Amino acid sequence: MNFGPLKNASGNARVYSGDGGFAEFWIIVRDEEIAKAGFITNISEECMLSCSALAEMAEGMKLSTAYSLKKNQLTEYADINEFESCTNTAIAAIKETILNYQKAVTEIT
Repeated sequence: MNFGPLKNASGNARVYSGDGGFAEFWIIVRDEEIAKAGFITNISEECMLSCSALAEMAEGMKLSTAYSLKKNQLTEYADINEFESCTNTAIAAIKETILNYQKAVTEIT
């Protein structure tokens, strides 16, 4: 199950959609790879599906690969073509989460 915040997450970000909804992701990073991903959203059941599929898809990916994910990759992976707004918000949130993780690592070193 990938719904919900992750304790001791390496990175986190919340991104708002145009309609006031949001997608928020947490990642745990090990060796520049996403070991675990979790999310919450307040938008809709369809967005839950998009976010869950993205969290599942991102686990095991190198950060650079996950950051490069495109909307069509997610929609193909989860067969969710009709959820365009949700997939855009989910992808923006995971990218922002990765950026926040990288900023934190840079500040520490």
